[in-house]
Amino acid sequence: MSNVYDISDQALINKQAAIWVTRLDRGLTKAELKELQHWLKNERNEQELFMMASTWDKLDSFSQLSTLFQPAIHNNSGKFVRRTYLIAASVIFCSLFVWLFTTFSLTEDESFLTADKVMSSHSTYQTAVGQHSTINLSDGSILTINTNSFVTVDFNANERLIKLVKGEIFIDVAHDNSRPLSVIADDTVFQAVGTAFNVKKVLNESIELLVTDGKVLIAELKNIKQSVDAASGIKMAMDLPLGVTQAAIPGDMVIIKSSLTSKQKRANLGGEDIKVSLGWLDRKLIFKGETLQDAMNEVARYTDSKFIIPEENLRNQKIAGVFKTDDIEVLLNTLSQNFNIHHERTQNGNILLVSK
Repeated sequence: MSNVYDISDQALINKQAAIWVTRLDRGLTKAELKELQHWLKNERNEQELFMMASTWDKLDSFSQLSTLFQPAIHNNSGKFVRRTYLIAASVIFCSLFVWLFTTFSLTEDESFLTADKVMSSHSTYQTAVGQHSTINLSDGSILTINTNSFVTVDFNANERLIKLVKGEIFIDVAHDNSRPLSVIADDTVFQAVGTAFNVKKVLNESIELLVTDGKVLIAELKNIKQSVDAASGIKMAMDLPLGVTQAAIPGDMVIIKSSLTSKQKRANLGGEDIKVSLGWLDRKLIFKGETLQDAMNEVARYTDSKFIIPEENLRNQKIAGVFKTDDIEVLLNTLSQNFNIHHERTQNGNILLVSK
């Protein structure tokens, strides 16, 4: 997975900065602090790291960055970027004060559980074809499961593991620096400490990741597994070398081919495209010019019926519209009325689509 198409120097700096922000979230070791200070000697690296931390609004990251940038802030060079850091530091201080006041105003009953009090748990969730389910997990994360999916959830004091055996999930991750949440799909791990993202297994052909909030680290399972005698089964991706992990940020769609894991495709989606991809959360299918064949492949995930389109021209016809995942009849009637596509059910329950 280390070979990504069309990675520019700026994209590499962006990826490395994302991983450093993740490490800052959980706190740096002395060795990492020294490594980061060396990395920050490059001004482009410095600017990208600070801007990324600002974009993701990480108070802990800002607190450590203000220390790292202290000499630069008092430098008499008068560069605009230095003034930006100083202004941002003032805003950060005010935000940090509010955060501290809120945190330490909690009563004893509202305090968080320490790691040694976290109970281990194992759960299995499965949805039937056309079914949609939302689960509130024990750590405060919210897991939404799409049609025909199978998921296992294992939580303990060291880690949070979700294995997507088949189907599609959306996970809104409760923030916990000490216990990253890892979603495992085939031989790929998607890991975060607090974010929101979608993972989909497509017909055993590929795995799709879509990040909507925060950042997600991507690594191969073989690189992230601990030794059998380690306390934790999954190593933190943020602890791996920069070249071994990759980072995905809001809007990133990463497609990993199951048959060729050294290759992947990546794009950053706009708001409308994200809405289309996540329409299933509202039980909607949104098509914006897909071919009829591609659209019916998606519809087939929500019904036991199989769609047969014998005409090549019809398979390539473009369609658009918004349909409910639990009302296939409305979709079929719309195809008939608006696109002149006739449908009929065969004896074995398949749905034949032909031109009128």
